[in-house]
Amino acid sequence: YDDSGLPTMQCHDDNPAKTLLEWGTVDEPGCSSVMVYGSSTVLILCFFMMYSTLNVGPKTSVVCTAVAFVVCLSFSIFAGRSGNNEMLTLSLFLVAGLAEIVRCYLKTAALREEFVALKVRKFASLQKRRLLHTLIPPNVLAKMSSKPEDTLCTHIKMVTMMFCAVDYEVSTRSDFDLLAAYLEVLDHEVQRSGMFKYQHVSCGSKHYYIVACPRAACPYDATEQEAEYPARLCHSMVHLGGRLKESTANFAYQGQRRQMHLSVGIHCGPAACVVLGKCRRFFCVYGNTVNTASRMASNA
Repeated sequence: YDDSGLPTMQCHDDNPAKTLLEWGTVDEPGCSSVMVYGSSTVLILCFFMMYSTLNVGPKTSVVCTAVAFVVCLSFSIFAGRSGNNEMLTLSLFLVAGLAEIVRCYLKTAALREEFVALKVRKFASLQKRRLLHTLIPPNVLAKMSSKPEDTLCTHIKMVTMMFCAVDYEVSTRSDFDLLAAYLEVLDHEVQRSGMFKYQHVSCGSKHYYIVACPRAACPYDATEQEAEYPARLCHSMVHLGGRLKESTANFAYQGQRRQMHLSVGIHCGPAACVVLGKCRRFFCVYGNTVNTASRMASNA
């Protein structure tokens, strides 16, 4: 004991287990234990290696370091230890903890930036795929991805096609804006009906808006194609044609009613679906069913 009555360290702890078991009976308490001396450096390294193993974040590392430092400091005070060695051990522990906190923060910041970049790329990829699906149905696109070099052709036993023809001379930017607004109205009605917009094409002042039943959008789905063709698709297409004519009659652009006439032709029957070309490959529907619907619209 020193002059103030506090125990002093006069031995090295070669048997930590015995020290802990006989703590209250030894004549000279204050011998170093494995908790605060002897193997302190090894314990510090093991403790901070645990951070890397568990992949803890900065906040957790701060809490763990603070708690561990207070525990070690309490053991040192309780054991009556003082001096340069003890201060060096605790300082080393604190420095190692701060270094690990910085490492965890930098790692978390890097992971956060990587996550944001990945999310941006995923969002951009999703937007591109959605745009691509407006040109090529997902079922056809999946087939093209699995066989990119093949000419894909298949037969559809039954499909309902609708051709819509409207006459409108396009010569200026405002004419294109009006036509774009009109097509958006038709697109909205088709989406509501659950039908598939095949495409729209123009030939001079004649503009064709082509709609197909959902079976034309999944020609490579064997289960769907082998099932019995539901008559409701024909009825739904006829109702859709009526709504498109009504939307055309009520179409207004920039607050003014526009006089436009829409003729409709609908036909149901077999067709062929094919993906042609090696560059800018395009999904096409061929057959007498398509031609008959087109002629009906042209002569309506």
